[in-house]
Amino acid sequence: MDAVVGRVDSDAAKRSFPKRISVAGAPPPHRSIPFPNRPSPLALRSARPKISALTGTSFKGALAFVLLCVMAGCDDGTVISRVDSTTTLDRARILSMAKDGLGVPLEVHGAPWSGVAAEEVAAKVRLPNSFPPEIRFRPTTPGELDPDHDKVVMVFNPSRPPNVSRLCGQTASVPTEPPKDGPFQAFVALCDGPEWMGMGVLDASRQAAGDWPEFTRATRVLFSRIFADFTGRSEK
Repeated sequence: MDAVVGRVDSDAAKRSFPKRISVAGAPPPHRSIPFPNRPSPLALRSARPKISALTGTSFKGALAFVLLCVMAGCDDGTVISRVDSTTTLDRARILSMAKDGLGVPLEVHGAPWSGVAAEEVAAKVRLPNSFPPEIRFRPTTPGELDPDHDKVVMVFNPSRPPNVSRLCGQTASVPTEPPKDGPFQAFVALCDGPEWMGMGVLDASRQAAGDWPEFTRATRVLFSRIFADFTGRSEK
């Protein structure tokens, strides 16, 4: 999983243990056995807030850490950042791109792994599950479409961060770095003609080369975050 959330550190709670009571010898038979004095109700009430506060702090800290890990992708190395959208982005715009049955135009720059063609990338990219499952992407080359044509642009391992305000309207290829063995970075822009209407960055630091199911999952999460930024709700 745009924007990377910071880490939360919490101090370990200190533990206290009751003191042991030792008896040197057994009391004589004719004497009663003294029992330790019980703490007064007032003492118990004064101690309860301290215990509750400690428990609440520890629980909240642990819960916050788990939530941050989920949002930042601590479990699988997937980090989503730089997510943004405009008021022109909505589901209807994406559905209209695929209405001809050929698929959403996907302009691919670079590649996630060595030897991977744009056709393979387009075949594995998926939208969030809330979209019709039959929607697919079709690869296009830079400058192939009319400047006013809606499309999605995906740049793998750019040499420098692309300028999103120019990414949708440019006709030349974006300079990219040679693919690595597995991990990759992908910049995505959803384009309203030459203007952008949604964007996000995916860093897949633990991705294995050729793991297309994981690639599909990660790109779906990226699109989910982009649409969630606009709608204010999760598109899972």
